[in-house]
Amino acid sequence: MPDTQDFQTLLTASGDTRRIPKPTTWAPGHAAVPPADGTSPLSPDTAPALPPDAPHWQVGLQDWLRHQTHWAARTHTPGLVLASDTDPAALAGLCATLPPAWITIEFPVYTDGRGFTLAQLLRTRHQWVGELRASGDVLIDTVFYLRRCGFDSYLLKPGHDTPAAQQALHTFTAAYQTVYPLGI
Repeated sequence: MPDTQDFQTLLTASGDTRRIPKPTTWAPGHAAVPPADGTSPLSPDTAPALPPDAPHWQVGLQDWLRHQTHWAARTHTPGLVLASDTDPAALAGLCATLPPAWITIEFPVYTDGRGFTLAQLLRTRHQWVGELRASGDVLIDTVFYLRRCGFDSYLLKPGHDTPAAQQALHTFTAAYQTVYPLGI
């Protein structure tokens, strides 16, 4: 289970903030709970196949698609984390079945614009109406543009000032592009 003491500030498109436990990303062979004796994690053949049915877990696209029937039977549906280089064709039908609790798009570096495209495609082609988070190398300078592409929450890069990011959401008073509906 994720460490509930490790919190992050989540900035929303409306300018509100809330403290959330840092999401834990599941990886195949990942031990859901570290051994109590502090020894090494479970080996891949003895580790559980899925994260525990608890809040604040997120899984990658392959695990999300592979275990659709398991997610439907859970109390806590995990979030979905997408790398910025995710093939947009892999998202077809993603929102037609059980939706993830949220979708996080990871930005490995702030100059990687592919996450902006994924967000726009999720909102338009795939009709995603839930929470869409930007995470990773998310800078204050980009939150206005992230919002314009359909992101409605932002996990800022550590060390960035949340009040300055709130102000950055209102950098411009007019825009020429379409505004995409937000999930929250």
